[in-house]
Amino acid sequence: MWEEFVERHPLIISGDIERIEDNSFAFKSYSEIIIAEGVKEIGGWAFAWTDAGKAFIPSTILKIEENPFAHSHICNVTCQSPNYYVCDGALVENSTCRMVAYVGQDRYGGKDLFELKDADNDTSCRFEYTIPPHIKILGEGCFRGRRLDKIIIPHTVETILQNPFVACSAEVVNLSPNYILENGFLIEKATKTLIAYLGKETDIVVPEGIETIEGSAFELLDYGVNSITLPDSIVEIRGNFGEECGLQYIFVHIGSMDAIKKLLPKYANIISEIKMGNEEIGVNRYIEQSIK
Repeated sequence: MWEEFVERHPLIISGDIERIEDNSFAFKSYSEIIIAEGVKEIGGWAFAWTDAGKAFIPSTILKIEENPFAHSHICNVTCQSPNYYVCDGALVENSTCRMVAYVGQDRYGGKDLFELKDADNDTSCRFEYTIPPHIKILGEGCFRGRRLDKIIIPHTVETILQNPFVACSAEVVNLSPNYILENGFLIEKATKTLIAYLGKETDIVVPEGIETIEGSAFELLDYGVNSITLPDSIVEIRGNFGEECGLQYIFVHIGSMDAIKKLLPKYANIISEIKMGNEEIGVNRYIEQSIK
């Protein structure tokens, strides 16, 4: 986790560096992050798991990749880049209206390492967040590791990229017509893609009809997953399937084992065939229910 420290100091990144590489300053302890003029790119997870409370992004920044503040609790970001802006707790890419990162208050914001253990049980306040209507795209991991109580996806969100809610504690409410959220499954209707599993079941049965499982859909389900049952409609499974969730078994339809093993070679030794029951719920029924 964070380094042991007595006194934190600012991180000042020189403008002589054009790109801040992925994970460059992860798991470090700073009072704040100051990026000097001249830096052009910020890599993914560049400041992940840092405990800085604020950051400065200069006017020279042209590109920010996957949430550079993942698993941190930064709540004060100043952005002078014309390509990005901060508004209503969101760091947003101007040209695409993509939410790069949540940079607002959460349960851990402003607390030191010794106060974190009590923050989750603090009933004196709730952290509920409605994604602003000017955001059209939720970026990869944009809420990753944030301690919120509730997040509302408004009807104005058009696209959700790779699981925005990995290790995020919030209850998620979906109002976007392009997606459905049923029984913990966040699904893109048009492509029948499972974006994220947001439930709490230890034995997860993916709905029949799902064709693609997006990267990180089951990542960091820290309550512990015993099994995931996959339908034979699956044709693609993207990266980070079942990472750090304690997965013990993968069950598939009889006759599907070889196909699923090709999609998940890393998990080949825990894949088993089982006979499916009639209680299985298909994604088409979820979609039909959402239209009614």
